[in-house]
Amino acid sequence: MNQPIRTTPFFVVLLAATTVATATGGAIPIWQVPVTIDQPGAYYLSRDISATDTGAALITIAADDVTLDLAGHRVERTDTRGDVIGTASNPANVTIRNGTVIGGANGVNLENIAGSSFSVRVENLTVRDAAADGIRVATGYEVLVPSHVLIRDNLVADSGANGIRVFILDAGRISGNVVRASGQTGIVVELSEAMFVRENNVVGSGAHGVHILDSNSVAVTYNHLARNAGFALRFEGTTDNNCYRGNRLLDNSGGDIGRNNETQYESLPCTDNPN
Repeated sequence: MNQPIRTTPFFVVLLAATTVATATGGAIPIWQVPVTIDQPGAYYLSRDISATDTGAALITIAADDVTLDLAGHRVERTDTRGDVIGTASNPANVTIRNGTVIGGANGVNLENIAGSSFSVRVENLTVRDAAADGIRVATGYEVLVPSHVLIRDNLVADSGANGIRVFILDAGRISGNVVRASGQTGIVVELSEAMFVRENNVVGSGAHGVHILDSNSVAVTYNHLARNAGFALRFEGTTDNNCYRGNRLLDNSGGDIGRNNETQYESLPCTDNPN
């Protein structure tokens, strides 16, 4: 029988699975996994961690208003049965930053499928060797809900599927990321609106550099898209008012711009003063 061990006035650690409770003032250390964050607050990784688990994510965020700072440390999952960092209970406001995420099914997989507003910030991470997507952010599977998503200044490498994928989001920015050697596409924006994809470097994807799928009002600007096996930039499906500008497109096997199967308005170069 697992016995709880009280290590400070603010923590209860279960040997089988850890739940971190909120402390009064200051950030709360995380030193072992699996762990569920079920109270708002600031948390940080206090050491490098490598683990395998039969459950869901190694670190699960199940509360609103959580900041997780990896503090320069590495969290690694050595199996693909679940994600490295994930969510439960549809949290509304999540920030993850400053460290390295390795392995797992997905590296960082953040979802809110409750149909409520979703605010996410993922920044200054190195995410590599995920079996599926490196960074994935999604909301409800039926209704587009307000979102405030910022994915910036990350290095995402060697993902089995997509480097960065966003799904059913309304408003966000993907900028300043280096996405390398994705098995499928470097950056995917799907069923989303009002997204800004800017100043990313996407190289060596197994399919496209950037893929805008069934999405509206997406601007793709000033990216460096090189040596991808498909198109550098592909627009596909039901789209409206997407645009592109100032991208540097080099040696992409499928060509520069693909507009396959667009069924509404053709995606056009962005202008300073669109009509």
